[in-house]
Amino acid sequence: MTAELSLWVEIPVAILLVLSGVFALIGALGLLRMKDYFQRMHPPALASTLGAWCVALASIICFSALKSGPVVHAWLIPILLAITVPVTTLLLARAARYLRAETEDWYVGHTLGVALDALRRAGVAVQMHAGGGSLKAQFKKADASGAHFALIFGSDELQQGLVTVKSLRDGTGQQVQQALADAAQWAATLQSAV
Repeated sequence: MTAELSLWVEIPVAILLVLSGVFALIGALGLLRMKDYFQRMHPPALASTLGAWCVALASIICFSALKSGPVVHAWLIPILLAITVPVTTLLLARAARYLRAETEDWYVGHTLGVALDALRRAGVAVQMHAGGGSLKAQFKKADASGAHFALIFGSDELQQGLVTVKSLRDGTGQQVQQALADAAQWAATLQSAV
């Protein structure tokens, strides 16, 4: 024999279950619309957690009404999800950061915000090395990053408004000085040659 639920119980349960489905749909749309892996991680993780909270609350309302008393053990599922989903997302992000399949196009030896902004606005993926070390050690890091070019910002170049661009992948190691103010233009030209 099954007990009938009253309308005041069925309506909130139905609303919560539909809301859970809406959160799942929003997570799926966010997964499709985001551009890269790191942006795609958040919508499904957040939506699934919110959806699980809605289903758990619907379950609590439904079974509490059927048993004529509080049934709250369903909270265990969203509580565990709230603890484990952020940790899993963080670990996946760190793993993807270090094991990224696509390599950076450029490697910047010393920070120079204006040039970096111009390069990024031109659609160039840039990795910045802000640590110390000899020039040779920095070139080794640039080469290991998989970048196609390294930018060298020496004190002499900076005083003259120049940057030295070294090719890392063509086998020649050719170095060319470029005007820092025209970074977007020469970056687009070099990028099209890659």
